[in-house]
Amino acid sequence: MHNASTSPSGIPTGDIVRLAQCLVRATMKAESPTIEEVREARTRAALTIADAASVIHAASGSWVKWERGERPMHPAFWELFLLKTGMLKLPKPQPKTRKLITFK
Repeated sequence: MHNASTSPSGIPTGDIVRLAQCLVRATMKAESPTIEEVREARTRAALTIADAASVIHAASGSWVKWERGERPMHPAFWELFLLKTGMLKLPKPQPKTRKLITFK
């Protein structure tokens, strides 16, 4: 069995909460992620630095600098990474329906 501080997938629940808060922030406004958020998202996606960089068409050296805090990750790269790894879902557009006009 697992204890209260670990999810069924083995991820510490504190990490899940922090990642969820980060995802909410990402949908609210364009903001660069923290060093911890970049590393945690990559780890959660089970990707190496090279693979994570490849997902968003960036150099692995750039990813290293983002994780070290030497350079902030642009919000567009962050959002793209979250979308492509399935950590962020786009809202489904509502179908546009027309009301029928009836004449009496």
